[in-house]
Amino acid sequence: PGEHTTHIEELPYQRLAERLPGGLPPNLRLVYGHMGEVLDRTDLLVTVSSTAALESLHRRVPTAVLSDLGVRETLGNHHFVGSGLITSWDRLDGGHLPRPDRTWLAGQGVAADGSYASAYDT
Repeated sequence: PGEHTTHIEELPYQRLAERLPGGLPPNLRLVYGHMGEVLDRTDLLVTVSSTAALESLHRRVPTAVLSDLGVRETLGNHHFVGSGLITSWDRLDGGHLPRPDRTWLAGQGVAADGSYASAYDT
């Protein structure tokens, strides 16, 4: 909270959470800190569009890019078309766990198998 990012959050998550009747569900926490340290203890990263998704994929953390607001350039989630990661809250609630497309990952320079040393040899 209070940290300046690349854009101003009109509705920060902590403010939205305060408005929820009964508070957050027991399996959802808002955490703050160094992204790498947070991801190292994350079960699933859910985002609209974020470079955090690429860092999450690098760390082999299951990652979902939400489609509930559409897929379009203004949201930035159009970058994830073909990734296998675009899904909805309804699908996630139903147990769907997106699986990243390996070809898409390689095209983004994400070598989650640790092969960064040779990722661009071709």
